[in-house]
Amino acid sequence: MAADISIDPQVTGGVPCVAGTRIPVATVIGLLGQGMSIEQSSLGLGRYRWCCVGRGC
Repeated sequence: MAADISIDPQVTGGVPCVAGTRIPVATVIGLLGQGMSIEQSSLGLGRYRWCCVGRGC
């Protein structure tokens, strides 16, 4: 599994999330599928930055 996706039964019931957040991967995929860019979809991520995906920031 990619390091930027986490699955933890104690966090969101085991739903795959963006690592370090409680944002479901399905939500991100849905936003991208609607035509949003990664930058647009990450506006509500707070301290998490897309540049950190795969880098462990």
